[in-house]
Amino acid sequence: ARPQARRRPSPPPRRARMTESDGEGGPPVAAPAWPRLKKEETP
Repeated sequence: ARPQARRRPSPPPRRARMTESDGEGGPPVAAPAWPRLKKEETP
């Protein structure tokens, strides 16, 4: 369990790559898109 805990905080650059591939980077890509939908709903 100790090696896994170290691997979790170790892959921080992997999240940036996922956002680029739009594959597992759903939440980060949806964050900037949410405000756009809210602005369109409340112009």
